[in-house]
Amino acid sequence: MKTPALLLTFVLTVATRAQLPTTSPAHAGFDPARLEVLHAITKRFVDEGQHAGAITLLARKGRLADFRTYGYRDLEKKLPMERDTICRMYSMSKIITSVGTLVLFEEGRFNLDDPVSRYLPEMKDMKVMTGGTADAPQLEPLKRPITIKHLLTHTSGLIYDFDGDDELHKLYQRADLWSGPGLSDFIAKVGKLPLKHQPGDAYTYAINTDVLGALIERVSGKTFGAFLDERLFRPLGMKDTGFDVPPEKMNRVAKTYKPDAGSKAAAPAFSRRRVITRVSRKCC
Repeated sequence: MKTPALLLTFVLTVATRAQLPTTSPAHAGFDPARLEVLHAITKRFVDEGQHAGAITLLARKGRLADFRTYGYRDLEKKLPMERDTICRMYSMSKIITSVGTLVLFEEGRFNLDDPVSRYLPEMKDMKVMTGGTADAPQLEPLKRPITIKHLLTHTSGLIYDFDGDDELHKLYQRADLWSGPGLSDFIAKVGKLPLKHQPGDAYTYAINTDVLGALIERVSGKTFGAFLDERLFRPLGMKDTGFDVPPEKMNRVAKTYKPDAGSKAAAPAFSRRRVITRVSRKCC
């Protein structure tokens, strides 16, 4: 299975340079007693070693009601978790990609029921795998095309390559989806793979959001990263969110840890090159 660090797409910080006006938790409508329970549970997770560090933030109606940090962003160096620590978002980036998709939808660039192949012709002749092996798959034609709505709802029939070892997963693993230079290369490979089920027939958590990233590129005429920066990050003042961490901010990046025989083991080192090389390949 791929290490979690390979799923990196975006990095974010929970605090921006601009400070929100503050208010008390009670005035914001939060129960102070229940909030203390949240603090205690989060602190216990850190104290017991389940997490190296954590940040909790509660805001309502543009006012900051509670903002706490716990533990460390780097256990080895004993660097504390801070309000402006930059953390990996992993699959929370699906939300950002989906919002970017809906921005184009609101502009009338496509309808959600449009076949994806109208914009990504590489996906025009996909089929469903009904049996057989990776070397000799049994396939059937699609009963209906994959739509943009199917991608947004994870009902397209696509799968991930790393969460199984059956014959269909072997095909996806052989395709080496993430080895190319960009999303066009990724889509060319996806279009040659079979689906797990007919579009719309079932929910399967999969590479759907990555395909949406390719859709955004084709429809907008911009690279995926440039589109998000121009249409979402900069307008919202999200100065620390993106695919790349500049050298002057690297000291703010939190290490990622995973359980390892009862102890914590750091995930592969975070590097600017690692992020940059994956910028147009992974959207979820």
